[in-house]
Amino acid sequence: MGRTIFQRRETRLAAICVCTLLFTATTANAHFLTGNDLYRMCRGNIDEQEQCLGYVEGVSDGINVVRAGSGEPPCVRPGVEAGQIRDVVVRYLEDNPQDRDGNAWGLAAAAVGRAWNCGK
Repeated sequence: MGRTIFQRRETRLAAICVCTLLFTATTANAHFLTGNDLYRMCRGNIDEQEQCLGYVEGVSDGINVVRAGSGEPPCVRPGVEAGQIRDVVVRYLEDNPQDRDGNAWGLAAAAVGRAWNCGK
């Protein structure tokens, strides 16, 4: 009940941004980013590492937007830095090389859900 108009508008804007990023990346590359792609990006040069950071932030924000829409608390609590999320995702990809051919978004979401104990 205590949600303001700003908070609802902010949630919708975040969801639109996440969807736009996902669809833009997909359209431009004609395929989804794989875990292998994300792993290389996260371990690459500084520009690629910044792209990785933005990608995992988008995944984390997307998860939190969906949870907020369902009335659930955020998965990744406020105060967790983007670098921590990136570290969790990279570690997950390192520990699960057999899954890296899968969709990067799903793998990153699984890593975040496992690390912050909010996965389904």
